[in-house]
Amino acid sequence: MTKKILVIEDDAEDRKKLVTSLEAEGYSVIEALNIDAILNQVQETVPDLVITDVVLPDINGYDICRNIKTVFQPNPPFVLMVTGKAAAIKVSLAHKMGADGFEVKTSDMAHVVKAVHKILNSKNARPNNFWSKR
Repeated sequence: MTKKILVIEDDAEDRKKLVTSLEAEGYSVIEALNIDAILNQVQETVPDLVITDVVLPDINGYDICRNIKTVFQPNPPFVLMVTGKAAAIKVSLAHKMGADGFEVKTSDMAHVVKAVHKILNSKNARPNNFWSKR
């Protein structure tokens, strides 16, 4: 069964790179650009994984992660946080909010795709299990 990934990214170029890279790996990708679209997409189809940028115009990725992990208890989707801005890197906060991983975006998104594989293909794939393996 094809894994569904929700990509929350406001930068059009980064979003396109992420979507293209993930679709090339066989994932089904849903895109969201703002908080209203995020809420609608997650309620319509609960994804297997949410990839959220940390820095967004109307809400930050840390709050998105915390909300997703809270609302979808006891079985929330995995959340992978990404950023391209060094000042936004707060790995301990991402962990505290329930993130299953944190990656820095590169021009080819290779690190993000590798993290997606690691999270979704782990033998013990359960949300927030990523940190124990780092």
